[in-house]
Amino acid sequence: MPDPLNKLKRHLADHVTDDAREYDFDVDDKPEAEVIAPFITLKMALGELDRKINQKWADADQEAIRRQRFHRRSATVAIVFGLAAVFLVLIQLGLQLTDESLVSVAKILEMIAVIVATIAAVLGIGIKSDTKWFIQRHIAERLRALRFRALGHPDLWCSKPGDWGQWIDGEVKAIVNTRTIKEVKAWAGTLHAAPEDTPPTTCVPDADNIKALEYYYLYKRVIYQANYFGEKCGPSADHAKHQSALSQFMHRHHGFALFLTSVIMVAIHIFAEHRAPHESPPVRHTEVASHEPPAPKILDFREAEKNLLTTLPKADSSSPAEAISSSPPTHKSGWEILAVWSLVLAGMIPLLSFGIKVWKSAFEPARSLALCVAKESSLRREAIILDTQDINFPQLLENIADIEHFFAHEHAEWLRLMLETDWMP
Repeated sequence: MPDPLNKLKRHLADHVTDDAREYDFDVDDKPEAEVIAPFITLKMALGELDRKINQKWADADQEAIRRQRFHRRSATVAIVFGLAAVFLVLIQLGLQLTDESLVSVAKILEMIAVIVATIAAVLGIGIKSDTKWFIQRHIAERLRALRFRALGHPDLWCSKPGDWGQWIDGEVKAIVNTRTIKEVKAWAGTLHAAPEDTPPTTCVPDADNIKALEYYYLYKRVIYQANYFGEKCGPSADHAKHQSALSQFMHRHHGFALFLTSVIMVAIHIFAEHRAPHESPPVRHTEVASHEPPAPKILDFREAEKNLLTTLPKADSSSPAEAISSSPPTHKSGWEILAVWSLVLAGMIPLLSFGIKVWKSAFEPARSLALCVAKESSLRREAIILDTQDINFPQLLENIADIEHFFAHEHAEWLRLMLETDWMP
């Protein structure tokens, strides 16, 4: 193996796991300038891609990050305070039935939560209508992919740099001119199941340049993205094996767990209500009925008027409200308190589950662990093929086209998942 190729491979292998380059290793080639310099065609191509694509990618990426940061903060405020307002209504109801002295406190907190929730709702409507962060993320990811699609285009390697450059310009223009969510949906729905046929190659490029392309694509694209799926899409398989069964269940099935807890609260309420002491209706003691019919009474209007006047409240007597407030508070038994608060919790838990679902969808849907492991494994297999097998030039271009088609479908899958969330129009 020639020394420049060996040096390039070692450099890429060392830097692909560098935490300092974790975010932009695949698009920033400045640290590789020295090891790429001996490979003229690859060096020219990367310089042209840097000039035509990198700044536009950086602009779209930063704009997407900025707008998504605001989206996340606003969504958090809307969800937290919206849930708080509903929770306080339920807590107020529980306090009215158990401890009336704290109802005024709950009402104050409820008013505060309602005001903030109203503001958050307005923000939520704005969030739902603001899809610019989503469009900018789509543009950034397609520009990122275009860099590697361009490296697999035959015109680059068959001495047609003019045609290759015009093709890149057309692709960049189409991508950065994406303006509406409708265009994003259209792109996600038009991908074919199989990749497009690679244009026929009519040349045999320099072997060292082709091997350099193979190493560059192996580490910059395949291994880098395999590491992403292994680290960013939830706990790794090894970590999952060491989790307790309860931890795995709560991580993957928290919605069902909260629903089950709510049902248990209802059962506790029914049991506590059954055990709670109940007041018996007052018993009327009546005289033993006589077999003789009662003697008819003679209506005396003066006596009736006197009785009516004695029942009316005096001028200096307390008002009914004061009489009620001065009455001693009723004390609830432990079973009665448990019956009330278990019912309150049974109403709060499903709302909490819904809030978690909406909150997670606001930040990007969680990817299935099994799906991430499958994608990582597929890329690891492709990496082994590129690294160990003797691949000729047409096969290399075909492999690049297949892998880029895989990445395009992965991005389209992410788009469809996001479009199905509650935050998208």
